[in-house]
Amino acid sequence: MNVQFLKKNDNEEESNENEYDDGLRDSAYNGIISDIIRKEMEICNDRQMRQPELLMLQSSAKSTISIDKITKFSVRPPELRYVFDKVGLYFRWCHIDKNVEVYEKMEDKIKHNLLKSAWYDALNHQVRVQVAALQEIVSHCEYRLENESNEMNETTKSVCELLIKVNELIENDDIENESECDKELLEFAKQELLHYPSNKDDTALPIPVYSYIKPKMGHQFILHILLSLGRFETEFDLTMHPTLKASLRYAKLIGEEEDEESLKQYSRDLKKCLLNNS
Repeated sequence: MNVQFLKKNDNEEESNENEYDDGLRDSAYNGIISDIIRKEMEICNDRQMRQPELLMLQSSAKSTISIDKITKFSVRPPELRYVFDKVGLYFRWCHIDKNVEVYEKMEDKIKHNLLKSAWYDALNHQVRVQVAALQEIVSHCEYRLENESNEMNETTKSVCELLIKVNELIENDDIENESECDKELLEFAKQELLHYPSNKDDTALPIPVYSYIKPKMGHQFILHILLSLGRFETEFDLTMHPTLKASLRYAKLIGEEEDEESLKQYSRDLKKCLLNNS
């Protein structure tokens, strides 16, 4: 894979990535429990695993190399699929538990009610949002709801509204006067949806670092742009288009216009975006 991430800041504890990847591969071989549970529950389509996620997982299970960050991003929880659709934001804002959950525990935690359901990816790992990232996440969700509401499914809207509400409750100094439902929601979020650092004073968020790809590297450079700057569900969704222009348009890196001046402007905007992220 042509994009890598360094999740750790200098003050973050080292983790055993090899052990983590072994757990991911084991979960792929043993079956996608979260997918099985969702199907058995007949949960809504927005929260089901799609074929591209399953294909990504199948190909990774057969690989002898470490499972890369793009694959982990591509099989993120369906509830977060469209909320966090940029690779850098997902790994900055979310924490993926190392443990591969067993069927019974996941069956107990995945609910039809989004306000009571934990988030599990296709690798059977629980995913939570970094509590230190809530301000950034709220700004992101508010922007999406205000500007892209027509493009969002009901699950995405509900998760955005949920994250905004949880942040409001956390910042509320008078939580005792809130309704019992809000108190229960806050308690549930603290237990299942939010990740608190082991060191309470450590509020630094992970910083994604992209591998250095030169423009002269041709198709690798184009793929680098798509993966690092684009918005997408999975790598399959991103790359399985008949033309490069279609892939760029799908990733929301260029607009719909076809005239020469618009195409030149898209190119200038991409250059600026690439320089700002380098």
